[in-house]
Amino acid sequence: MGKRRDVCYFSSDTGLLVVIALIAFVEFAKSFDYDQLLDTLSDNFNAEFWMRINSHLKEGDVGLIFFPGFAIGFRV
Repeated sequence: MGKRRDVCYFSSDTGLLVVIALIAFVEFAKSFDYDQLLDTLSDNFNAEFWMRINSHLKEGDVGLIFFPGFAIGFRV
């Protein structure tokens, strides 16, 4: 992440962004496993794992943005 003048920007080469409230970060980090969340061979999202690691957190403390990409035929 960087900042230039009043503009913030970031880059993600994986297509996965996780937005976490500061208060929930430590608890979330204890459970998070990138390889369990995504099957890297097929780019499938593991919703069951995602729900399990967030079940103890307050709603709105964690958000996920997932873009599977063009390589598997996804189009915007």
